[in-house]
Amino acid sequence: MQNPKAEITAIVTTLTSTKSNSELVDTISKYFTPDAQFVHLICVAGSRAEILWIYQWYRIMSPETKCDVENIIYDRDLNVIVLDMVQWFSPRFRFSSPAPARLNTRLTLLENDRLHYIARQEDFYPTMDFFALLSPYLVPFVWVFLKLTSLVSNLLARFFLRAGALKGGGTGLKARGE
Repeated sequence: MQNPKAEITAIVTTLTSTKSNSELVDTISKYFTPDAQFVHLICVAGSRAEILWIYQWYRIMSPETKCDVENIIYDRDLNVIVLDMVQWFSPRFRFSSPAPARLNTRLTLLENDRLHYIARQEDFYPTMDFFALLSPYLVPFVWVFLKLTSLVSNLLARFFLRAGALKGGGTGLKARGE
């Protein structure tokens, strides 16, 4: 990429939505380093070839995936792009319409001869959005699980605060100005 911020949306769209295997191969070959890393909630890869296989399987599972890049942050000093996206994953064998899932992707770039290549891709999903990708029917159960773990966390915090686990006093928030 000569201009990562301007070019990344088209690259991401091709990676997530193309129906052409040759276009997918060309895109990964052109924009990823040979030893690129890919870190996802359910898989990891350590080479361009492995990343290609993951994207190929992704396209086989969901040939109608859509992805909208809503915001791009490009830090030239760190050579990092952070993408805020919404994705609609549509598995072939699904009994409901695709649910939107928010996704943040961090791309670590490597500059070589004034061109930028993706050296590492890390995908971050909110928990409920990830389960919505699998099945919207799971979302209420995940929400209940998250609420229960939050309740347990809060109860344990109160117990240990009263037992003196943190020094310095104060067990709650105060309104501004107090």
